[in-house]
Amino acid sequence: VYLDAFWMDQTEVTNLMYAAFLNEVGNQSENGVSWLDEKDEDVLLITSAGTWQHKFGYAHHPVIEVSWYGARAYCQWVERRLPTEAEWEKAARGGLVGKQYPWGDTDPVCTPSNQNGAQFDSCGGETVEVGTFAPNGYGLYDMAGNVWEWVNDWYDENYYSNSPSSNPEGPSSGNSRVLRGGSWLYNDWVLRSANRFSNYPDYTSSNGGFRCARSP
Repeated sequence: VYLDAFWMDQTEVTNLMYAAFLNEVGNQSENGVSWLDEKDEDVLLITSAGTWQHKFGYAHHPVIEVSWYGARAYCQWVERRLPTEAEWEKAARGGLVGKQYPWGDTDPVCTPSNQNGAQFDSCGGETVEVGTFAPNGYGLYDMAGNVWEWVNDWYDENYYSNSPSSNPEGPSSGNSRVLRGGSWLYNDWVLRSANRFSNYPDYTSSNGGFRCARSP
């Protein structure tokens, strides 16, 4: 697959970053779905005196409980966009070809700063600060583990068997949107760069987040 050049956020969007967004535009809804599921017991953003703020100690953890709509809205607010699935995988691989993980083929470990470090189900039951582990070859953090990341594409199991060879943007329609990267709740096999997952765009969870991309 050929892709035009693009920029990708170094880290997943954090609670601190998403709080700034909500404080400017509020927690709106699209298609009857809130951008942030503020009523969920696991959410790490709260309001105090009308101001959104992160729970203590979670400023630099990835934001969670965000729907696909909430991820798209934030990226538009910062004048970026959600990456395509193909862009996400290109970025995740960090310049490596045919390797299982963003760092190569060695199994992931839970040790901070390790080249093959990642936050997955063997490491404890929650998110960690972005940048806890070493970046991949493109300087990107947490392309495996920590939280699932929404991308722009509709999901089709067989899309890449006949997709365009240049800049594929996914199916024109569908029922669910693509998520990539695995999370703290899933095992190491799910962290593979090629692994694909999807859910309805109104889906929110304690292990789902996102990052943004931009065309140059």
